[in-house]
Amino acid sequence: MQTIVRACSIWLCLSLLTAASAQDATYLESVTHAIEAYDEGDFESALTYFERAHAQSPNAQTLRGLGIVELELKRFRAAAEHLEQALQIKDHPLDASTRDEVQRAFARALRSVAVLELALEPAAGQLRLNGWPVASPSRHILEPGEHVVEASAAGFDPEKKSLRLAAGERRPLHLTLDRTTREQRVMPRVLTISAAGVALVGLSLLIVSTVDKHKVEDPDTLDWKDSKGPYERAHTLGIAGSVIGGVGVAGVLGGLAWHYFGGAPSERHFAHARRNRALRRTAVLVGPHSVLVRGRF
Repeated sequence: MQTIVRACSIWLCLSLLTAASAQDATYLESVTHAIEAYDEGDFESALTYFERAHAQSPNAQTLRGLGIVELELKRFRAAAEHLEQALQIKDHPLDASTRDEVQRAFARALRSVAVLELALEPAAGQLRLNGWPVASPSRHILEPGEHVVEASAAGFDPEKKSLRLAAGERRPLHLTLDRTTREQRVMPRVLTISAAGVALVGLSLLIVSTVDKHKVEDPDTLDWKDSKGPYERAHTLGIAGSVIGGVGVAGVLGGLAWHYFGGAPSERHFAHARRNRALRRTAVLVGPHSVLVRGRF
């Protein structure tokens, strides 16, 4: 192990000092301390000095040093990110032999992390990964485990997905949002307002029924013979008012639920159903906005 570390130390030293030849003394001092700490197996100190050198003069060689040390510390995500940057950066680029070594180290780091490739349609939408805004399309090196992707765009229904990524997994994820239709925005309001009107009609009938009953039951107003017809009418109005008012209240509640919690089945649901053999013949999808049925009967 000491031989390997020593070999890596010499390998890093030659590359970093070559990159540092045109740099100031502070950079050279940071690089020298980093290599000494790496040679002694003090990887935490080596990482600190490499970070300092990279802050003083970012280049492919300092990125390479960071990645190699982070591999030793089993910080695989950071190692993969730095090694990938080392392969791409143009300032003090890697030579052919060094590039091969970094590519092998990068492949080793990728075996312990997950890669998520994101894209969103429409392109003008917003993407969030674990709560942080990200670009579309974009590629992300992540720790294995649970991750949350959120997508939104003006005029489209938002979408949220929870993913479990395994070590070594590379997963592309293309999100296509469903356009929010005018019907979806307007119809819940129309239903709520109409139902409220129906409820008011029912309430009015109940009020008229109650007033008529009081008149009928007043001994100074009518005798029983004259009041029988009006009493039956008041009773009928009371029943009608109760039924109509109940329907109106139910409609109001349904409209509010539709407005705040509704979501219509989309074409993507049917695409999934077509891929499922059990649903190819008939697909019945239910949502608060609507019930959609497709198939052959």
